[in-house]
Amino acid sequence: MKVNRLFAAFAMLGFGTACASGALKNEYGGFNIAGTDGVIEQSYGQARGWNIVYGQTNGRAAYCAAETGAGDTLWRIGYDGGQWQVAIPYAPSGASNDFQSMWEVDGVSRNISGVSTDAWTFAWLGLPELDRVMQGNQMIIEIGRASVDRSLSGTAAAVAKVRECVATKGVSYADPDGDSVAMQQPATGCPDDGPRLPGSNICQGRAANYLAAYPDQPPYAPDGQDCRWAVRQAELPGDRYLLYLAAQCGSKTAKLEFAGGNHRSDLMLVNSVYEMSDDSVAEIYAAHGAGANAILQRAAEWSEDPAEMAGCKLIRQSRDPLKYQVDNMGLAQSSDGPRASCGQRGYDGDSPNYWTVFGDEVWYIRPSIEMAEDIFMPSLTVLSKGFSGEYVASGN
Repeated sequence: MKVNRLFAAFAMLGFGTACASGALKNEYGGFNIAGTDGVIEQSYGQARGWNIVYGQTNGRAAYCAAETGAGDTLWRIGYDGGQWQVAIPYAPSGASNDFQSMWEVDGVSRNISGVSTDAWTFAWLGLPELDRVMQGNQMIIEIGRASVDRSLSGTAAAVAKVRECVATKGVSYADPDGDSVAMQQPATGCPDDGPRLPGSNICQGRAANYLAAYPDQPPYAPDGQDCRWAVRQAELPGDRYLLYLAAQCGSKTAKLEFAGGNHRSDLMLVNSVYEMSDDSVAEIYAAHGAGANAILQRAAEWSEDPAEMAGCKLIRQSRDPLKYQVDNMGLAQSSDGPRASCGQRGYDGDSPNYWTVFGDEVWYIRPSIEMAEDIFMPSLTVLSKGFSGEYVASGN
């Protein structure tokens, strides 16, 4: 999925949109990127000495922001889905006021506007001003009678990481092995100068950009825990890797592992944050060049009565994500409510299970095995080597 498409998708899903009981919006309908009541922040990552946070309210995205410094040097730069902002933890006393002042970068001054609250001043940036921040060395903002100066060191990397946070809606990579040496080695060529994932060698900070789909809500959080979606990577045979979104609650993150077999292989849930037992969340079969047509054959292998497969055909349920069902009538033709047909791996109106295709394999995806959602199944993305030798998301 291309980055442009990601930004458009998250705009439609409501980045910067709050429910009635969530955080209060600012005067242009967005969110101030600091000190906003009702916004819960979680760490997203780091870049060149900056800490990036993802803010959400009622499970909806509010903003992504990069923060650096402490005390008199603290400041933020971030984006709420509609406006880039610089946030300084200083403001004249009193109620919120419109902010109009002078802003200087490397000796060149411009007018700037925004808003001051009782604790923060927020300066609003257009794209030309954002470019100056990314390319500059020193910034001075006049706030009331104070001249506040800040170093712009690392701002280009910080802005790149904020953009990534916005595109992935706060989803970041979870290291399946803890503090492994491979994960800690710096690698050149990544936008945030961060490490690369072992095996696939893709930039850890960009892993979420490869995913096929993203959820609209965070995972279920039992007993008041702080739960979020995190990207994980699993090794597949044939020099391939699987990226997926797993629930992460505190220090525990759900995990999948590939289990090979002669006739079929399985994708096993081996670590559940909700204490679910180990089970197969996906069955994997070779297609032998038949593509989606192999689904009919594999579904028929699960039927105990060949007669029940009469009239069964392959039906594409959706294109994005790609889902297939095996059914003996069109999915919209039944007037008798939920029904099942074509055997154990055929269509079942009471089940979310479906078939899909990855390369020369057909997968039977089984979300139904989980009472709680450890894995966001539509996010499953297979990485294989492209013509240049770099890993790319396999088409399905």
